[in-house]
Amino acid sequence: MGKLDYFALQVVFLAGSMLLGRSYMDTQQIISELESERDRLEQAISALRGSMSGRRGVVAGKGRRGRRRLSAAAKRRISEMMKKRWAERKRAAKAA
Repeated sequence: MGKLDYFALQVVFLAGSMLLGRSYMDTQQIISELESERDRLEQAISALRGSMSGRRGVVAGKGRRGRRRLSAAAKRRISEMMKKRWAERKRAAKAA
């Protein structure tokens, strides 16, 4: 049994359990809601299939760019922030 068949059985089971003790109008409303959900899922599936088919012919870029380098000022700022952070952790550990 495929995933779609299993999903369909779940929907039928849930719809059946919701129908117990309900009137015909409720049944029609449930059917209408299930049909609109089905339409929404079909649109999502077709959109995904369309996006996948468009990507097959796309050539990948050059790949990984060169290594990014930090400026001296950026390294200094990061160093200062990390020193502060570790000092705070050390103080918190002593206090605990």
